[in-house]
Amino acid sequence: MTTETPGTHRTLGQLNPIWNYSMLLGIAWYGFSVPIEIALRLDMPLWSHGLDFILSILFMVDILILFRTPFFKGHELISDPVAIRRHYLKNRCLLDIIATIPWDFVMWSILPADLIHAEVIIWLRMLRLLRLFRVPSIVADLPATPWSMRSTWKPIRRFGSTCCCSGSCSPSI
Repeated sequence: MTTETPGTHRTLGQLNPIWNYSMLLGIAWYGFSVPIEIALRLDMPLWSHGLDFILSILFMVDILILFRTPFFKGHELISDPVAIRRHYLKNRCLLDIIATIPWDFVMWSILPADLIHAEVIIWLRMLRLLRLFRVPSIVADLPATPWSMRSTWKPIRRFGSTCCCSGSCSPSI
């Protein structure tokens, strides 16, 4: 365990901001496409299903990364692998797993076509919106750059550090 200033660690090195922005884009896709599909009862194009599958794989990789990502407890950086795993399992792991499993693909592969109802598939896709709870912790870990608009996200960062991560993310500004 080491003491560092919050926001100075980068678990993936220089890839960390790129990974975080790609996770934000994936979450934004779900935040846009799932409600549109439900509200308008649209049949999504084939490329959309391919993108959903790729995003599911990326979010599964993200879960594996989060099992190795140090976190802050107060102003102390916790980097012990056992403590990290225990913390993630207690706080957000179940929510991430439920949001990451591609329930529509699971239903299509398990059930016969005559038993699958389009309504059920659409509503199962809503579980992907649980990923929206990850946004505050991602924003809290964004690098401070002039173009990142990090200062305009202060209310969201405060919400994320007190609500979604049980106060274990970077402390609120």
